[in-house]
Amino acid sequence: MVGKYEQIETCPSQGWENFFNSLDLLNLSKMKNRIFNEEVDPSPMAHPQTNYFIEIKMNGVQKKFEFYTFYPLQSFADDMMDYNNFEKFILTSFPPLFEKLKDDQQFYKYRLDHEY
Repeated sequence: MVGKYEQIETCPSQGWENFFNSLDLLNLSKMKNRIFNEEVDPSPMAHPQTNYFIEIKMNGVQKKFEFYTFYPLQSFADDMMDYNNFEKFILTSFPPLFEKLKDDQQFYKYRLDHEY
């Protein structure tokens, strides 16, 4: 088994200051870990699961949390709207991620209900 690692330097398309201001509006301080629990969470059949591990350090304060999604399918449990908004914000803020999002949505077009 061979792993692949690719590093791309990038910055948010709206600039760092606007990016951090938008992060403040998303209330990250209130977001907690949301680990997938197959007993209560809906799971689309035969679809991958994406896990996000977020670590942000601003003004000396460090925030860590993790959550799951079914990216590129935009299917979320009803109580995960904040995580949905955060995923959308991250994927559309950075040019390499946004290009990947567009490519994924084109590839999975027959499976997606809507696009970001």
